[in-house]
Amino acid sequence: MKKFLTFLSVAAITAVSIPSCTKDKAPELITTDITDTISFSEKIGPLIHINCATSGCHDAETATSGYDLSSFQGISDNASMMLNAMRGQGAVQMPYNLPALPDSSIAQFEAWIVQGKLNN
Repeated sequence: MKKFLTFLSVAAITAVSIPSCTKDKAPELITTDITDTISFSEKIGPLIHINCATSGCHDAETATSGYDLSSFQGISDNASMMLNAMRGQGAVQMPYNLPALPDSSIAQFEAWIVQGKLNN
């Protein structure tokens, strides 16, 4: 009986720890056909503010799960995690309880990361 309880304990710890490891995994960057420089102020900022940094989600006041995505710094610091979440590769696909972002928007976000997360 003691061995069985030990086995269950190890299995439970493993089940809890595996998803947490993949959640923080850096996304695999896919080569996109985007060659133009992606503007943070014209493309990335508005995309995130409309879909993520809304009231009750990842805005400055709410900062759901500790993420404030209402500023360049917040978006830049969390870009890899955000890309995983947009692709549905995180713990939860984002935006939460809304349709997935269009592939073209995700590709622009990824291109912005590859281009160095410019604050332009």
